[in-house]
Parts: sequence; structure tokens; C-alpha cells
Amino acid sequence: MAFTKERRHPRAKVSIPVNWGTAPNCGFEGVIAILGLGGCLIKTHMYAPKGHVVFIRMSLNGEGQGASILRGHVKYEMDGIGLGVEFEGLTEEEQKTIGDILELQLQNREKGGKK
Repeated sequence: MAFTKERRHPRAKVSIPVNWGTAPNCGFEGVIAILGLGGCLIKTHMYAPKGHVVFIRMSLNGEGQGASILRGHVKYEMDGIGLGVEFEGLTEEEQKTIGDILELQLQNREKGGKK
């Protein structure tokens, strides 16, 4: 019998520059490559162990202004690739903005545009 893990939230491929870290000052650089309401994949050469709390500073409006610091914890780490992070305690505004980013990316994918 094949086992298929179903995702709770849709995800999209993106390329969003971020700063992240194990403290709110977010001292490391990375790029969110996959984004969903539940979390993200950050491409980075830095490491944080599974279960560690991390903070992600990113501009949710795409213009580099109004940066938000999102909180999550490391769900998995992929050596040489990056970290899978599960978000914790997103505000309604952050959820809406991430949802808008996802909707735009998924619409572009359906139209055969950039993924």
C-alpha cells in the first residue's frame, strides 16, 4: 500500500530574499524557495537544528518596505540546501498577505507563466 502525505496548505515556488536567525536580529541571509501558509523552505548555507525556534525577516509587500518578522521552528534541515520551517503564530494580516502571494503564484502557474 502506498502512503501519500497530504499537505494542509497549498504551496508555491517563489524567490523571496530574507534574513533569518535563531534570534530576532535575523543575522543570516537566505531565499525562500517554497512558501505556504504553514511554512517555507529557506535556501541557505547556514544551519539550525531541528526543533530550534527561528525568526524570518521578510518584506511581505514585495517592495522592501514594511518588513515582518515571522516566527517558526525548524521541521527539517537539508544539508547544503536549507531549512524547512513551520510558521508559528502568524497574524491575520501576515496570513492574508502570504495567501495573496500564493494565489498570485498559483494563478501564474495555471496560466503557464513563471513558476
